[in-house]
Amino acid sequence: MSLTQRDIAAMPGETFPASGTQMLRTAKFQLPSQGDLDVSTEFPRGIGLDVYPQAAPAIVLIRTPFGSGTGFILEKDNRRWVLTNNHVVEDATVDMQAVAGVVEVRFGQLNDGEMRLSPDSIEAVIFKTDERRDLALLQLKKPLPKLACGISLAEKSLKPGEDCVAIGHPTRGALWTLRTGTISATGLFPQDFTDIVLETIRAKAERKDSVIKALQQIPSRNVVLSTCGVNPGDSGGPLLNAKAELVAVTFATPSPAGSGLDLNRFTYHVHLSEVRDFLKEIPQTPVQRVPDPWPAAVKFKFVDQDKNGRPETLVQLDADNQPIAFLFDLDQDSPSPKEKDFDRSHWDWELSVHVAGTPQAFYDTDNDGQFDRVRIVVKAEPMEIGELTLKEKSWSGRRLTSPVIDPSLFKSLELQKLAKQFASFK
Repeated sequence: MSLTQRDIAAMPGETFPASGTQMLRTAKFQLPSQGDLDVSTEFPRGIGLDVYPQAAPAIVLIRTPFGSGTGFILEKDNRRWVLTNNHVVEDATVDMQAVAGVVEVRFGQLNDGEMRLSPDSIEAVIFKTDERRDLALLQLKKPLPKLACGISLAEKSLKPGEDCVAIGHPTRGALWTLRTGTISATGLFPQDFTDIVLETIRAKAERKDSVIKALQQIPSRNVVLSTCGVNPGDSGGPLLNAKAELVAVTFATPSPAGSGLDLNRFTYHVHLSEVRDFLKEIPQTPVQRVPDPWPAAVKFKFVDQDKNGRPETLVQLDADNQPIAFLFDLDQDSPSPKEKDFDRSHWDWELSVHVAGTPQAFYDTDNDGQFDRVRIVVKAEPMEIGELTLKEKSWSGRRLTSPVIDPSLFKSLELQKLAKQFASFK
């Protein structure tokens, strides 16, 4: 299959300039009723010029310790709700008191038809997330300025061929960049996508059932494809109709095979129906958010530190082969790992140490297969550590000055000894 879940994962690192044909489409020519043949100088303004001033002040910039994305204020209650993608806030800072994710939100003001970034920022707490739909709902800790507006949901979604507008904060462009386009298609991902359908059709009889069964295991969602050329950083931004109403939420574009320009690619958006379902229930308190012991990595390798023929260290690497994290199977009771068909559920680690970005360590202190303690550097100078502890299926947090890597946290003396042996970074 050429299109995979990874292909449309969080925004790729390529930019996609708008096609020159967009300008050609706006030109209007007419024949005069009499006299010499002439070309009219009349050009239609397009929907973007009307949509921008209505929607742009509601669109915010979201920052985490490792990146940025786009979000927008919902016209709901006191306008303190912000909608964005789940993957935009995955690296959010953890509030140790609330054990909830916190991000920085920056907003702007419209001045003479153009947006300007305001100097202040507001913290927002992650109240609800949905990994399948790739949506997240945030609540601002304080109200926005009076000039901020909100974006309301459209009564109905757009159909293929109808015009639409995307606004966001591309990392390789300007803040509040607008792009116009048309709806290309709507469908259920991945079932309705061409390469998936063709793969099912091509499958031989003995494989067809297994292909269909595998397809059913993939979480599906309704998506919209458009010709709006989005970039990294636009994730979480709104797709709007001519009335500046929300019809979808931008989440991805397929990664190009090479580094060259490809105007035949589409932008992917979360369908309006998925947004409506997501917003039906809003919790009274923010969802507890604990970091993931398995960071996103491009490559991995196994290391046998004690040379006993059985690797005890799984090293996760970035694209430049630099270490991101070390996951230690201290008691070496995992099945013999195979790099070709590695299943991470088979790697029974007791200590996971992240060395890229914010240093943090995850512990399975009682070796029951569930990590129950996390230590995170929340302040570098002077050093301050945040600790999350799992008790009776609920996490609590506190601040302390202990080290991130602390073998004494393990209840077993043997695990303490092995942690000192394998997890010593010098």
